[in-house]
Amino acid sequence: MRAARESLLELGSATLHEAQGQTGALASAIKPLDPLRRLAGPALTVDAKPGDNLVIHYALTFAQPGDVLVVDAKGYTEAGPWGDILTLAAQKSGISGLVIDGAVRDGDTILKMGFPVFSRGLSIRAAQKNQPGRVNIPTSFAAVSRSARVIGSWETGTVSSPSQVRACRQ
Repeated sequence: MRAARESLLELGSATLHEAQGQTGALASAIKPLDPLRRLAGPALTVDAKPGDNLVIHYALTFAQPGDVLVVDAKGYTEAGPWGDILTLAAQKSGISGLVIDGAVRDGDTILKMGFPVFSRGLSIRAAQKNQPGRVNIPTSFAAVSRSARVIGSWETGTVSSPSQVRACRQ
């Protein structure tokens, strides 16, 4: 798994996107907090309600070291369901990073923590913890499932890919 991850990181997201028939590109609005960060790993998908992070806390209990949390927060940017506390919990769990179709908060602290985050924006507003969601299902914004890999690169965006793609560098 580590060798496959390293190969994906070397390829870059634009190369991976083209190698798989120009499929899997996520919305170009999803940008890295730190443009020098790259991210690759098995996707743990999360379907969250806008402005709520209860299911994200729940998803952390399923995450395996090396996983990338891929959160469909419906593009909502008026509250950040992810911040410094979830970042610390994710780091302690060995999670590789976060891709979220929504906002995050505490961006400056997350940058200092060195945790790769790709999001639609930043918000100072906190999320609620009221609504259940779903974990480990295909997401609508990323078209990824549990068997996917996710890679992000500052220059080319974020792309999802099926697990078979890892063979292209072997």
